[in-house]
Amino acid sequence: MNEHFESDDLNGYTCTRKPLTLVYYEEFGDIKEAIIREKQIKKWRREKKQALIDENFKKLKNLSKNYSQFFKNE
Repeated sequence: MNEHFESDDLNGYTCTRKPLTLVYYEEFGDIKEAIIREKQIKKWRREKKQALIDENFKKLKNLSKNYSQFFKNE
């Protein structure tokens, strides 16, 4: 997590977008699992990411591909 805040890599994505505000994080024991999860979330639409940040799990479930056909938008 601190890597994003402390990075001085001028080619890094977060370096040119400071100051950063942390709105959501998960902890992993394995870096490979963390990378897989980050890639998964990056593919999501903004509305779904916002539901995750807001901990609105009902809306998050409704926005999921597998469930969206069964629920009306809130």
